Parts: sequence; C-alpha cells; structure tokens
Amino acid sequence: MRFIEYKARIAGVPVVLVHPRNTSRTCPNCGHCDKKNRPTRDHFHCQSCGFARPADGIPAVNIRGRDEVMQPYAG
Repeated sequence: MRFIEYKARIAGVPVVLVHPRNTSRTCPNCGHCDKKNRPTRDHFHCQSCGFARPADGIPAVNIRGRDEVMQPYAG
C-alpha cells in the first residue's frame, strides 16, 4: 500500500481506502446484495432486478461507487 500511496502522491492523485466486503455480490444497478447474485466465478446475475454482466468488472464498479459515498463532508 505504501508504494501505491507514494506513486499517487507524486502524480497528485488521492488514495481513498474502501472496504471491499460484498463488492462482488452487490448489484451496481439496484444495490441488492445476495450470494446468489454470483452463481459462478465468471457470471453476475442480480436476483432482484435481473441485471447481468460478466462478473470480472462488477467489484470495480462497486468500489468506485463506495469511494463517492465515503467522502467526508467538510463544509
């Protein structure tokens, strides 16, 4: 992690830590979290809204969304 923080500081990019729990089981479309949403390693299919995609990009989308939610309010 120190290496990433070091490189990000040089590039002027902020590093935000987010908890990765359930990012591969949560639907980025409706937010429904269920173990059944990920029937196999390669496939994602939401049991609530029907959203379906290859599973490899789902956690990244959810982590990006958590970054936006977890920013502290400094106003």
